[in-house]
Amino acid sequence: MTKSPGVVLADFGSFHVGGRLAEITGEDRTTIRLTETITEFVHDPNGRYAIEGAYVQYMIPEAATGKPVLLIHGGGMNGSVWETTPDGRKGWMRLLLEAGYPVYVVDMVERGRAGFCALESVWASRPIMRSIEDAWETFRIGLRQPDGLAEHPGQRFPTDHFIKGAYAWSPRWPDTESAAAAALEKAIRRIGPCHIIAHSSGSATAFQVLSGLATGGALSLCLVEPAGLPQVPDFPDVPLLAVWGDFIGSSLLWQALRETSRTACAASGLHLEELLLSDIGLAGHSHLPMQDLGNERVLGAILTRLVRPSETRLSLARRQTAS
Repeated sequence: MTKSPGVVLADFGSFHVGGRLAEITGEDRTTIRLTETITEFVHDPNGRYAIEGAYVQYMIPEAATGKPVLLIHGGGMNGSVWETTPDGRKGWMRLLLEAGYPVYVVDMVERGRAGFCALESVWASRPIMRSIEDAWETFRIGLRQPDGLAEHPGQRFPTDHFIKGAYAWSPRWPDTESAAAAALEKAIRRIGPCHIIAHSSGSATAFQVLSGLATGGALSLCLVEPAGLPQVPDFPDVPLLAVWGDFIGSSLLWQALRETSRTACAASGLHLEELLLSDIGLAGHSHLPMQDLGNERVLGAILTRLVRPSETRLSLARRQTAS
């Protein structure tokens, strides 16, 4: 087997966008044990705190031939979902870099390296997290049974590494959607025209933000398993694609969310192209096709439909064959 190609970067880095200062007053100081050696640390919670910013990591390949791609994660996750699969294969970030695309990966408000606000008086809601059992069913890996977890026959997620992937999940606050949208808008304006690939609840945020930008923000928008889309008054004239995995018939939740997305687009006067992966010979994909076995073929199918051929230096399919 030939060693896969490396990536030579012309630039890489990160930046924060959005956010605000929150001021806390009138709270008592407390003495706490901070570390094994700092046992009487006086903590004063009063003061200003920087919150509600988003973190964006970028990597620009030296031989870039494509337009930038912005990757937006879904709820309860962060940008690491795009980097490497739980079983150690290349994620879509690496595959895009190898194909010549500058890549931007966002950690949305209160997720991952964006940090979060632990002050109870600032956000009204309490953080929630998804259990292993709930995620197994919600992500359509399989079903919960009285005696444990059962896989959907033919599903393509590397289930031996499911819990390893769960270590990357983040808490989420239910009432930070507006802050997330504001930060994402600033990120898109800073990046400039780009192809956007958004996953799950990140799809709704991206969809809403682009409707406010109208023009100049996106070259295309790919919604990977959108968790429902809102109706919008206006939307830029860009290709719009929704990508769906398998086993939707086993989930009333995902049947309803898919129909919600269709209805919202129809009511907004938009043509939403839908790509069912099983229809193009890519059966067995879960709610996380970027981490499933065969993730490179899914990405290749997306790029074929949304990105002009002149932007692609070497197709992902050819790279996979070469490796």
